[in-house]
Amino acid sequence: MNAEKLGQSKIRWRRFSVDEILQRDKTSLDIFWIKDKSLADLDSLPAPDELAVDIIENLQSALESFQELQIRLQKQ
Repeated sequence: MNAEKLGQSKIRWRRFSVDEILQRDKTSLDIFWIKDKSLADLDSLPAPDELAVDIIENLQSALESFQELQIRLQKQ
């Protein structure tokens, strides 16, 4: 729904119930199709410590990106 239909001038976020989502055309809450093909062979998974290092690196990179965004937004 748009803001005019709801009688509100500004809507940034809105909650939708599961029923509202399911009423939409071609809606599916199944995520079975989201697969990481690298995990297909469970015997070739990296060691837990390697996975932890990868996760930490990804999180640090994401944090740096958000910090850069914050700096840009403050300059506006």
